[in-house]
Amino acid sequence: MSLQGNATTDSRLISFFNAPSEEKALDAFYLLWESTLVEKVRLYLRSQQIQADVRSDIEVETYIRVCNSLLLRRAKTDEASTPSQRATSSPVIITDIDGYAIAAARSRLYNHFLAQNPTWRRFQLRVISHLKQADRVTRWQHEFRWMAGLTAWKGMPFRATSAQAQAFLNEDYIAFRQKGLRNQEPTEIELADLMYRVFRWIDSPLWQNRLVGHLLTLCRQETSLPLSWEEISEAGERQEESFRHDGVENVVVTKQSLREALYQDGLLSRQQRGVLLLQLDISTLINGLGMTLSQAAASLEIDMDALFGKEGELLLPMPDDRIAALLDIKATQTMSAVERVSTYYRMTARRKLERWLTSTG
Repeated sequence: MSLQGNATTDSRLISFFNAPSEEKALDAFYLLWESTLVEKVRLYLRSQQIQADVRSDIEVETYIRVCNSLLLRRAKTDEASTPSQRATSSPVIITDIDGYAIAAARSRLYNHFLAQNPTWRRFQLRVISHLKQADRVTRWQHEFRWMAGLTAWKGMPFRATSAQAQAFLNEDYIAFRQKGLRNQEPTEIELADLMYRVFRWIDSPLWQNRLVGHLLTLCRQETSLPLSWEEISEAGERQEESFRHDGVENVVVTKQSLREALYQDGLLSRQQRGVLLLQLDISTLINGLGMTLSQAAASLEIDMDALFGKEGELLLPMPDDRIAALLDIKATQTMSAVERVSTYYRMTARRKLERWLTSTG
């Protein structure tokens, strides 16, 4: 394929799409990731209210997701044999790889927040249910984001400019409680009516999830989901929307399917099987996949003792550096290189599993 001269594609992706092989393409993307993208993703994640270990996990997941998305686009472009087919089958073009990576990180961060805040998620579903009824309040999409507001405002953008609105949006609810609610407790007011009063008070539509955050704070329900999580550049929003067009997610397979795939001769290399197996916990390995430690060791052509540390502790899931050493995966002595190799094998193994599952039904 060739993207030379395509002014709508981020020029930094040209080497990825023009690479002669998938491995060379991944090398090109890794160089871009290390030189530019990873620092931008880190800066964004550091601005959020999450722990360092969570930031690290989301960073790796972002790398994998963007890689998978780019590989899917590359494969779709290769499969289109004629210019007309390419015009109709090629996915949304990535015009801003920085915004694309940030949008992927934001999506992963959002999933993390939802997992940590079941109360927030349940409340969000209640809010959406009321908005869908479109009585006095409703919702609509504006520039790829869900907005909520009065039914008569449908289609309008955010427009809150008054000092009264700004105080509310800065979580200063004193005046709203006194005048907007007439000193009633928010929990005593029907949810749709509470939303109606909020919109009347700020005289503007509001991003749906920021509305959820404010309502939860008003009702004094604890949540660690920051109100500002919704804010991101328009370019990032557009790139995040293209993820939904792609249908790209990390491959999730059933335990039975994974077990069958791991036993399938020739499907995965020893290194790929190792990176998948050795990152499982003992419960998933034995109860989920029905494999004993000796079977797992035999499938990887290693001695079972290699699964244990010096003090006799079971090393599952196993750290990336030990996996690399155990499976003779070539890497430099730096941790980033070891993590890169392990991530690459994990990613390519998941893609092979996806193809195998699709072809076998």
